[in-house]
Amino acid sequence: MKILRRRMHDWYASANARLGRQLSRSGAPDACAVQPVSSLHPAGQAQLDNRLEAEFYQLPETRTLPISYPQADLYHLRKVWAVGDQGNVFLEDGRLLDVCQFVQRLPSSKIRRPIPFLSQRVREPVFHLTGFAHDSHGHFILNHLPRLMVALDLLRQEPKIKILCAFGHSKWQLRYLTRLGIDPQRVIECTNGTLQIDELFYVPTINGTNNHPDPAIYRAIRDRMVASVFAELAVPLDQPPRGNPVFISRADAPDKRISNEAALLEATRDVLGPVDRLTLSELSLPQQILKFNAAPVIIGPVGQGLTNLLFTTGKLAVILDRGAFKPTGWGANFRDLAILAGNRALRFHSGTEYQEGKRHYSFPVEPYRSELKRLVQCAAAGLNDRFLPARTTPPLTPV
Repeated sequence: MKILRRRMHDWYASANARLGRQLSRSGAPDACAVQPVSSLHPAGQAQLDNRLEAEFYQLPETRTLPISYPQADLYHLRKVWAVGDQGNVFLEDGRLLDVCQFVQRLPSSKIRRPIPFLSQRVREPVFHLTGFAHDSHGHFILNHLPRLMVALDLLRQEPKIKILCAFGHSKWQLRYLTRLGIDPQRVIECTNGTLQIDELFYVPTINGTNNHPDPAIYRAIRDRMVASVFAELAVPLDQPPRGNPVFISRADAPDKRISNEAALLEATRDVLGPVDRLTLSELSLPQQILKFNAAPVIIGPVGQGLTNLLFTTGKLAVILDRGAFKPTGWGANFRDLAILAGNRALRFHSGTEYQEGKRHYSFPVEPYRSELKRLVQCAAAGLNDRFLPARTTPPLTPV
């Protein structure tokens, strides 16, 4: 039934595109609104402290980087449809609710439309927590958890509201949701077809510059997650463990692997001494967060593993990025994530691209070793002879 439902929705979208039936979009859902759109969190601007990368590469103009983020709006709607894995919201009259930046980028021909006679009805009030790249841990944490955080007060006040997660992904998403205070009994999944929802609470994506929201939202996620994990593992919040620097492995990842990772790890140990290699698939989420918090230095390639930088503070993060130096991209996103969480960070670039016909690349060892040695001597890195951050950093806030 699941496969048939998906195929029927795909066929329906394709048929509408072939017949030239334009998808109607709406940014003003007045007819379905229970109440006017309200603001949960203000828009704003901040300055990103990028002094480490600026000093290391002698780019003084990048010492501080401006970031901006949009206002978080709450849409309280009735009698709507949520369609497909991403839960695209359609109004009762069939128009697509087009108030999210990711929905606005979707080509109309690729959007599944509601098929009412195949729909399932949800009578309880629902908070929408699926959407773009719902199957990615990184996007869930960076793009969707901030939407939940700005609505936490509402969700506490209204315990009847269910949390609508992506079809087939609630099991791993609950690892984060429960530690943010969400009762598992409140979590439901959408379908890969059509849901008819009597009452919906919807916060569009609130990410701004380089894919990030207000830094205060990230820090709230960090503090709650770390406090929960430390309590589970009986680790005092004011006495975090101390361990070796860590190197995040992608050897078991389906793509974006560094083909000479072993040689790179040995070069890292030549410079820093003992370094732990972390294969995140071998660790539970609490173990990952504990390892990241114990490490003074965190080194790793662009990928899901670097998302754990959100749950740290006071670390030195080295982001290994493919290709030539560039101002933007996922490497810059993870650098900014690390800094916004309270760390110092910079990127090393391989200067190489994906190998022909494959989704992995090599990272030249000797240039990497030389850059790492230079980083150790860089005053902005703030390392002492034990590779521990010498600069005082803000403590975690007990929740």
